[in-house]
Amino acid sequence: MLVAEQKELNAYGQKIFDIWTISRKEGLARGAMYGSFQFTGYIALSTVLFYGSNLISQGLLTYGDLSSFCLYAVLCAASLSNISGFFIEIMKGLGASSRLFELRNTVPQIPLEGGIKKGNVEDAIRQVALFERVAFAYPGRDPLFHNISFTVPAGQITAVVGSSGSGKSTIANLLLRLYDPDRGHIMIDDVDLKQTDPSFWRRQIGTVGQEPILFSTTIRENILYGAEKPEEITEAKLWEAAEQSNALDFINAFPEKFDTMVGEQGSMLSGGQKQRIAIARALVTASNPRILILDEATSALDATSEYLVRKALNRLLENSQQTVLIIAHRLSTIKHADQIVVLDKGSVAEHGTFDDLMHIKDGIFKKLVEKQAISWKDESY
Repeated sequence: MLVAEQKELNAYGQKIFDIWTISRKEGLARGAMYGSFQFTGYIALSTVLFYGSNLISQGLLTYGDLSSFCLYAVLCAASLSNISGFFIEIMKGLGASSRLFELRNTVPQIPLEGGIKKGNVEDAIRQVALFERVAFAYPGRDPLFHNISFTVPAGQITAVVGSSGSGKSTIANLLLRLYDPDRGHIMIDDVDLKQTDPSFWRRQIGTVGQEPILFSTTIRENILYGAEKPEEITEAKLWEAAEQSNALDFINAFPEKFDTMVGEQGSMLSGGQKQRIAIARALVTASNPRILILDEATSALDATSEYLVRKALNRLLENSQQTVLIIAHRLSTIKHADQIVVLDKGSVAEHGTFDDLMHIKDGIFKKLVEKQAISWKDESY
């Protein structure tokens, strides 16, 4: 516990006091403005009545003309007063919505649609993905990749490892085409990823992040969220996705099963349960995904939950041609990968199976494993 309740109460109280002070000043200014408007209007009306009475006494003006003139003057004054208030509200609205308009008018550098959708792409992503001399840097930052080249074989588990900040998650972002490489190509067999339709391509990929995002609704709606046509997802398909992700048992244990509310950000579920629901959602969203990306999806799980997730992944590979890309540090996950790619200093430093990399003397991967083993021993005491 941080024991910061009083600190937060004081900070919140100060913010409320600041808002009250500003609102009080605004109220005083608004009252002074409208008061001056009304005072000036009454002075003007009194002047008109006085001068009009003199004209009536001289026979130059009738009572009806004076009444009509006074009525029109009052209506014009009220309209001008309302216009000033309306202008203030317009300025408030423009100030509050400027950021929304900026986001709305932003043109994405990578269009959501346009490019190859079917045919060659569907055939290609059943085979191999190739990073070919890829260089990349986030806008305004130093180059992250200088010359990345490696292959992601189809139907196998490829693990990407490296130290913090080496660009592991960026590999997933590039494969999802959230960014395009500054140099080089990402080839899906003979098709450049830049030539594919981004929306169609992302539909072929299921993603599970380190911190799964669940909404405050039912398990069913969380799994179906993101599906292109959720109304066409049958109950059998929903159960199949839950079973493949090893989530069916704990879902059926709830009294309301798939209609169980998960709470804000999935607060009613454990970390392992949230991850398995996220995997089920990835399977449903991508509609039989050909590539499954797990961005450190098991780093926050206990041993039992991680075993269940890994068991689900093995089941997926046995029953389909799905390709799995795992970005993780956990030895228990990496050890079962068919291929391990080690990133270091903007390039691929090592690649191979777990046993191959462990036999490299003074290898980067071997040092990472040894450091992790030492930390586990320290935590056991």
